[in-house]
Amino acid sequence: MDTALVTANVALVLVTLAYAIPTWRMVNELRRTRLLTILPRVTLDVKHMGAGLAFITVGNFGKGPALDVRATLTFGGLADARKISFHTLSQGERHSFMTPRNASNELMRMDELTADVSASFLWARCRTRLEINTRSMRAFPWPRLGSS
Repeated sequence: MDTALVTANVALVLVTLAYAIPTWRMVNELRRTRLLTILPRVTLDVKHMGAGLAFITVGNFGKGPALDVRATLTFGGLADARKISFHTLSQGERHSFMTPRNASNELMRMDELTADVSASFLWARCRTRLEINTRSMRAFPWPRLGSS
């Protein structure tokens, strides 16, 4: 009787483990999927103002807020690098920055920018509400004038 009881208990433990391990994995996968839906997404964009002028826009297009944002905006081909920091960048929030200046100390027009700059890069690092540290690098390739 004792061996039958021990065998039944061991079998129960093994069956419980056989169900608990996949369930634990599934819960972790669902948790990771849920976290991905609320992560911030700090991106780089260009807002055309007309007459060849534009603003460089940094914004959060993710579902969650980005906390303690530290970013560097660089323009490939120019020595212009800008340090950007925000305490909080909410969902949908955008900030615009002027284009770099040319040799005459005027704002570069889009035709000058596309001729001199191969791409703009944004290296960003931030935290989320759930204390997850995220890093991102976004590149904005400038379209060459005359190409379709």
